[in-house]
Amino acid sequence: MTALKTVAILLVLGAVALALVVMANRQPLVPITEMQAEAIVRSFERDSSIAWLPVSVEEWDSGQYLVPNPKQCYVLQRKTPETQWYIDMYSGDVVLVLYRSRFANVNDYAPPFGPHSKEECQAKALAFARSQYPGFDTAGFNLRPPEWLFGAWDFLWEKRAPNGAMTNNEVYISVNPRTCQVVRYEANRDAIPTPRGRPMSQAEAADIAFRYCEIAANNRVDPSPGLLIDSNGRMFYRFAVDGLRASGEHVNAMIMMNAVSGKVLEASYADLGGAPPSLPPPVAVPRPQIPRERPRF
Repeated sequence: MTALKTVAILLVLGAVALALVVMANRQPLVPITEMQAEAIVRSFERDSSIAWLPVSVEEWDSGQYLVPNPKQCYVLQRKTPETQWYIDMYSGDVVLVLYRSRFANVNDYAPPFGPHSKEECQAKALAFARSQYPGFDTAGFNLRPPEWLFGAWDFLWEKRAPNGAMTNNEVYISVNPRTCQVVRYEANRDAIPTPRGRPMSQAEAADIAFRYCEIAANNRVDPSPGLLIDSNGRMFYRFAVDGLRASGEHVNAMIMMNAVSGKVLEASYADLGGAPPSLPPPVAVPRPQIPRERPRF
């Protein structure tokens, strides 16, 4: 055996041994206990007297715009006033709070009402975010335009990766304008991943979407929210397209696409009397929360 082959074999064996050592010393994720979750909620609410219903465990998908980001959570519930807290079992973060007893009992599509203005509700949401999300002011969040949805003003602070892609990191707060109380709090805090691959341009993605939806004329694009990145570094485009097929049929669809390969992962068609194209889209996995998106165009 030549010296070169001997060195090569030793290098391979050394790499294998190192990998085995790393695997042996890797510590598995250890969940917090129910008692720790209860202590986290009491600290969050600054109330040591909260009594609970039996604690359950559920998976909560904190991903935005159908980009999955599932988390195993303890769910703590209080009957009066009715409230639910979702606590990440591994990070201990409060990822969702629903103050159900504070919801406005109105029609889902009721127009904005008072007595508290949108600006007052925004000030309330901002104060709540600063008090409950450590490092909120230095996290690099950007506030999207406030939205009126289901009898509340919604305020969503989002964070982008260095390449401009929207991450799952967010603070999302809804405020009831009748009482100026927070009715919903959602937060996500993940490490920003390294992008996997190079995304195509949004113009290229739009051309693929037009072909997929068989749009031949009057084609338009609403680019929001645009480029997204998940916790594993995978990138997606999510945007709306609108136009006419060769038959004259009007099509409006929300597209979810792999931003590197161009594969259409989901196409949600608005109810305009149209049918999906001949190539059927995959079934989407909806996010179990109040929707943020409205019909486009």
